[in-house]
Amino acid sequence: MTRTEVLRQYLNPNITGIRFYPESIIWDKMGEKYLTRYINEPLRILYSDQVNATTVKNVNNRYRENYYLWRHILNDLRKYVFNEPLMFAKASIGVMRDGLLSGRRYGQIFRDVESFPCRILVILGSPLAWMLAKKTK
Repeated sequence: MTRTEVLRQYLNPNITGIRFYPESIIWDKMGEKYLTRYINEPLRILYSDQVNATTVKNVNNRYRENYYLWRHILNDLRKYVFNEPLMFAKASIGVMRDGLLSGRRYGQIFRDVESFPCRILVILGSPLAWMLAKKTK
């Protein structure tokens, strides 16, 4: 549960061409400012009796949306690189793969990655990202 006034401070940006904005970006930014408390009690039990967007894992054609998530990891969560090196390796490959699949050029992808060390990671992961993008097309 989150206070309404806090949620209003972190609205989804209005970006044309994407179907949704990754929620984890907003939750990460909110977590930098506000204390989070966890409880070990179920507050809600969901019953799934039919196939819907929640129950089906359709990751196809989410390249534009995932691009923002990978970029967020590389730009905003850099301080956790030594805690989660695998996440940064995935993000460095993912930002290039999903960037290419969503129609971005190499130069634009490199400019969107703000720090030099993360750009180096993206360069190192580019051959694999390019092969994965070609395989996906």
